[in-house]
Amino acid sequence: MPLKTLICGAYTYGNQGDDAIKSVSVRMLRDAGVQEITIARPYPDETLVQWADVVIIGGGGLLYDSDQVHFDYFFKQYGTWAMQHKKKLLFCGVGYQGIEQKENISLLNELFDYAALINVRQQADADVLHSLGLLQNILVADDLAFAAAANSSYTFSLPRKPALCIIPSRLSKNFDAYQWMAETAIALGYDLHIAVTSYEDIPLAEKLNEAIYEHDSIRVFKYLAYGEIIHLLHQMDVVITARYHGVVFANNLSYQSHPKVFIHSGKHKLVNQLSASANLCDVVESKNKDAFEAKLRDEKPLLVMKHNISDLTEQLRSILLN
Repeated sequence: MPLKTLICGAYTYGNQGDDAIKSVSVRMLRDAGVQEITIARPYPDETLVQWADVVIIGGGGLLYDSDQVHFDYFFKQYGTWAMQHKKKLLFCGVGYQGIEQKENISLLNELFDYAALINVRQQADADVLHSLGLLQNILVADDLAFAAAANSSYTFSLPRKPALCIIPSRLSKNFDAYQWMAETAIALGYDLHIAVTSYEDIPLAEKLNEAIYEHDSIRVFKYLAYGEIIHLLHQMDVVITARYHGVVFANNLSYQSHPKVFIHSGKHKLVNQLSASANLCDVVESKNKDAFEAKLRDEKPLLVMKHNISDLTEQLRSILLN
């Protein structure tokens, strides 16, 4: 060491969760003594793999093939190139979202057999991979974005208390739920905010704001970086989200206390799994307004999970040193 390290992840596309993972990954590598780090470009480049000693794929929910171009970029190209050029290959912080094609499962099996580390961010991800026959030793460690640095220097006028922030997701397809939860919170006296963790959710945030625009206390945050989002959420009493990293940011490791986090029990599999297993958030059942109002009135805090990011840090350091 120092080893030349290439990181391939879903970075710089306007998703603040993925960008937070990149920053924490770089910090971990620096702490482990790695000095030369390159982030893969948007277009596949085999010369980057030839330059590197180590290729890291992740993090983010990369394990899906509903978009074959996406799958090919990370696995058929960067993963296969690392194997062909005999580079050390690590999968760090990847999440499973659905692998359907048999040839893709076969390729993953080959890559996982070769890899020095396979790390997923939830036990449910490991269980699904095992069910697909991917039986290699898989390390489960929490999403690296839990350890992202908050930007406490970001200034905005403090909200009136109590304060609530909604983080919508275009993927959840439950706009009506956002609207009635927002209106319920406003009726209970909450100061309402809307923030996005992915630029693709901006139209939905604007639509939600327009639907309840008569409440002039609403503030919409559309272009915050991840550190600013983390700081904003920890000024809130309640966060409503269907974004995985909305839950993660609201439970950031930098803070001793956290807002209460609610998710709508709709389409977002990853957030629901996280909620069920880790007490990070509470589930709001569809159209059950009375239950949601009772949850808002309940002052009992949610339990905060014990993080095991250090497990990944130790494994990473050991692999890089050997």
